[in-house]
Amino acid sequence: MTPPTHKYHWANNEKRKTLKGRKCRIVAYGRMNSCCIEFEDTGQREIVSKRALRRIDANQDRMDG
Repeated sequence: MTPPTHKYHWANNEKRKTLKGRKCRIVAYGRMNSCCIEFEDTGQREIVSKRALRRIDANQDRMDG
């Protein structure tokens, strides 16, 4: 598995609150601003809006531990 490149950012409903802050990578891009992501900790895959993702800065990732 390739290293995570993004973090899930949205938390405006119960399901999204459980996803917020988790590191993930983009598996595939879809139509209408959607993408398939895979979380690094569980391998769970979700179809989400690309706007819900924030790129992980390499320096910030080192600081998070």
